[in-house]
Amino acid sequence: MAFASILMILSASEGHARMLRDGDEYWVLNTRCISSAACCANLENPNLKVFRYHQGRGLQHDSVDGLYSRVAEDRSYLNVIYFHGNRFTAQEAIDRSLRIYRYVNRRCHNQTKIRWILWSWPSDPILNPLTDVRSKADRADTQALYAGRVLQHFPAPDRLEMVGYSFGGRIVTGALHTAAGGAIKGRTLPGQPLLGARIGIHLVAPALDRHWLGRGQMHGKAVENIGAMNLFYNSRDRVLSLYAMVSKYHNPTALGFAGLGPLAKRSDQLPIEIHAKDCGGSVGILHDELKYFEPCCNAAEMIAASLEINEAETIQLTIAN
Repeated sequence: MAFASILMILSASEGHARMLRDGDEYWVLNTRCISSAACCANLENPNLKVFRYHQGRGLQHDSVDGLYSRVAEDRSYLNVIYFHGNRFTAQEAIDRSLRIYRYVNRRCHNQTKIRWILWSWPSDPILNPLTDVRSKADRADTQALYAGRVLQHFPAPDRLEMVGYSFGGRIVTGALHTAAGGAIKGRTLPGQPLLGARIGIHLVAPALDRHWLGRGQMHGKAVENIGAMNLFYNSRDRVLSLYAMVSKYHNPTALGFAGLGPLAKRSDQLPIEIHAKDCGGSVGILHDELKYFEPCCNAAEMIAASLEINEAETIQLTIAN
C-alpha cells in the first residue's frame, strides 16, 4: 500500500481518535509496506511507518525514535501495544483498535494515563480461505521478529502491556520469544536480548499452538519477559477448531481453543500470574473478538484491572524511592 494511501486512511480516522480520553495518546506502528517474508526481513532497522494522533490535526507522521523518546521522557503513561487479528484492512485495524481502547479505558480510573499503540500488519483478506490462513500465519511469524526488535529497544518494558487477538496473539508471544533471543523461521534478532522484564499480556482467542510456550518450544523463550497473562479462549470456537489446517505437516491444537499447555519456567524463577477463562458459554461458536469484551466474558474489565495493578505498583515504587 502506498504511503500516501496510508496517510489518507489514517487522517480519515480523526473522528475516532477524538474519542480519546483527555491526556491519553494514540500511536500507529504500520508494517504493511515492508517485507512479510522472514528470510527478507530487515531486522537491523525495519522501516516501520509510524503515526501519532494530535488533537485537531489527526494522525501525523512520526518515527520509532519519536515514540521511544516520548516513552522515555514521560513514564507516567502505561503503554499498551494492541495487535489486531486476521482479515483487517488498515482502516479496519484502526477502527477496531480504538474500539478496544474505549472498552478498556472506560474501566480504568481517570488517573491511569494510557498510551495506546496499534501494531497494524498486512492482514487484508485473501480470497482462498486456506491460502489466507496459511499466508497470515507466516506473516504473523515475520511480524514477531519486527515486534521483538521494538521490544528490545522499548525504553520502559516495566510500563508495557500487550494485547493480541487471534493471529495477533501469535505475534505477541512470538515477539516476546524473539526479544529474549529466540529464533523464528531461522532468524534471530541482532540486538541484546531482553530478559527479566515483567510484561503483562492479554491473549484473546490466540491462534497459536497451545504447546508453543513450553520449554524448548516455538515460543518457549517468551516466558522470560512475561509477568502476568490473561488468556481468553473458547472451547466451542468453530474457526479455531480447524486450526490444524494452518499446518501442512502436523496436527496442532490452538491455544485459543483448548487453553494453555505446559508452560516453561522463567530462568530467574519468578512466578507468572495466569488467569485463563473459557468463554465458550458466552461467545458460542463464533470467532469474534468483540464478544469477548461483552459483560459475560468481561475481557475489558480484566485487562483494565491489570493496567490498574501496574499503575499501583509503579506509584508504590515511586513513593518508596
